Amino acid sequence: MGMSGKTFLSAFQMGAKLYPDIVKSREDKIDKDLKREMLNLQKNRLKVEGEVATAKGTRLATGLKNLEEFKIEFDALDMNSPEFVSQYSDLVKNKITGMSMAPESLEKFNAIDGMVKGNAIYKAQVEAENNAWKVTEWWNKRNPLSPIDPRTAPPEVLSSIDQSYKDYLQEEKNKALRAEVETRSEAETALKDKAEFVAFVEETGSAFKPEDYENPEAKTALRIHNQIE
Repeated sequence: MGMSGKTFLSAFQMGAKLYPDIVKSREDKIDKDLKREMLNLQKNRLKVEGEVATAKGTRLATGLKNLEEFKIEFDALDMNSPEFVSQYSDLVKNKITGMSMAPESLEKFNAIDGMVKGNAIYKAQVEAENNAWKVTEWWNKRNPLSPIDPRTAPPEVLSSIDQSYKDYLQEEKNKALRAEVETRSEAETALKDKAEFVAFVEETGSAFKPEDYENPEAKTALRIHNQIE
């Protein structure tokens, strides 16, 4: 059964009246969704900012706490002790990560560290400690069955090894000097022998030439000539 023109017109007029309401309803829903999304974004931003602030506060507190602990333990160290360098190094290793969490604490640590490492006593101890490692490494390579640990070895043992190392260096130096003297002597002898061979060639009219000096037959001819004379 078809729709009459009057019925169609009535339906069309009703739809036309409802359309603005439908559009407005959809716009209101979209607007509410956008507002809700914006609100969620703001909440998330505030949450992140709060977490960042908390993290910064935690890092600052951790840095200052480790700096304070470092200063307390540092004040307890004796800079004149032969163990100061290793003790200070261990202290720094234990606290540097925590102190680095805050720029303020790291800056204060760097000031203390610069003062310590610029001290003549500290420099001398570092040099002595480095030397102890060097000489014990030398010793251990030559005595693998009786190795020495520079961190635990008695001072008299380290002193004895140090003297052995110095004796070794002196002997190596003496060997180098002897080798140099021998090389120089051999060079002088070679020059003298060559000059003698050149004179032999010139005096005897030998068929050999001066550049034949290294020739075994030429050397034999020179020896025979010297024996005859």
